[in-house]
Amino acid sequence: MMVNITVSIPEELYRKMKKYSEVRWSEVVRKALADILGALKP
Repeated sequence: MMVNITVSIPEELYRKMKKYSEVRWSEVVRKALADILGALKP
């Protein structure tokens, strides 16, 4: 099961992201969160 979260980003960052519609941004965020949590795990 997947849950949804809402992330606030600055408008300038959003404009830059919109230029790359082929990127699956939710997957980018999912991987970044997993990487950070993996690094924090003792």
